[in-house]
Amino acid sequence: DGLCISSGPGDPKLAEASEIEADDLTIAKLEAGQIPANLLSETSASLQQAETDSAGKTVTFAAGSSTFLARVLPIAVTGSPWTVWVIADRQVFVGHLYRGYYILLALGLLAATMSILLAFRIRRRVADPIKHIAAALERIGEGSLFSDDLKRPSHFRELRILRAGFQSMLKGLQEHYHLRRYVSKATLHAVEEHREETTQALGGSRAVRTIWFSDIRGFTAYSEQHSPDHVITVLNNYFSIEAEQIEAFGGDIDKFIGDGVMATFDGADQVGRAVQASLAILEAFRAYNQQHNSDITLGIGINTGDVVVGNMGAGRRMDYTCLGDTVNIAARLCDKAKPYQLLLSESAFREVRDRTESEQLQPVEVKGKKEPLIVYSVTRWLG
Repeated sequence: DGLCISSGPGDPKLAEASEIEADDLTIAKLEAGQIPANLLSETSASLQQAETDSAGKTVTFAAGSSTFLARVLPIAVTGSPWTVWVIADRQVFVGHLYRGYYILLALGLLAATMSILLAFRIRRRVADPIKHIAAALERIGEGSLFSDDLKRPSHFRELRILRAGFQSMLKGLQEHYHLRRYVSKATLHAVEEHREETTQALGGSRAVRTIWFSDIRGFTAYSEQHSPDHVITVLNNYFSIEAEQIEAFGGDIDKFIGDGVMATFDGADQVGRAVQASLAILEAFRAYNQQHNSDITLGIGINTGDVVVGNMGAGRRMDYTCLGDTVNIAARLCDKAKPYQLLLSESAFREVRDRTESEQLQPVEVKGKKEPLIVYSVTRWLG
């Protein structure tokens, strides 16, 4: 594919050989008559200039209709200077490079196509499930706990573990959501304050609270005359009336006790808010009874003072509640209240004296107290 032209005194051994081969290199001895005349004549000036400026470099020149690549290599043979020209047809020489280039290009395109197909498959089998879980987490963060279905199978063990962990977390959140309805807001607040602790310790601290008790009058006799399903429905209706007003005035239901309710109020004007909630409940009871032709009534007792607030019970089962004499007196006042009557202790009445329409009743004797208690019946809120 190439022509080797040499000039110089030459080596006797080279002159004696018509052709010497070494691997892929062929050195040929050519007479002047064997070299195409047009090649020598048309490229003489180019070769002379290249020999001067481009020793050791590759140059391009044209001869006839062809383009050649030439490289000038000065060498020494038996101590004499030689200049060796290595000439090759550019189309033949570069053709091999182009074929290699096209092969590499085809392989690159094939690899790119396979990469795209593989990426698409990975996206469907890996990225899509992860995006689905991420979207579900966003909806959970917005408060939606019951609208996600992540039961689609996965071929990857890691994704199955991730989905199982997510399902377990979601189940816990759903249970927590339902459990919130079974405990007071004070209990939830206490749990949130100590959520990083491994255990919840028993004990409490002193605080000022307004304690509120209610008891439905005549409900025992009513229960004996109706089916259990009907009794539960009616009782829940009454409880809903009480819970709505207690929460509306900033109270917290501590517990339901049979057909009674215990609630607490704290913060600013806690007695005033407890009285307003009580009067609203009594009015709602009257409206409900008139609408349903019922004669069930309600009695309410309120007391305020120091209580012990904290975890009460045992290590494995406890309640967050209030204990103390203040609680006991509120419960006793509720027991003494007549139908549709709201009774306040003396300490509670002092907080709302000028804002209510009330009446001081005869002192009442209650269990656990040597002296009768001074009580007040409140009938109207004046604001």
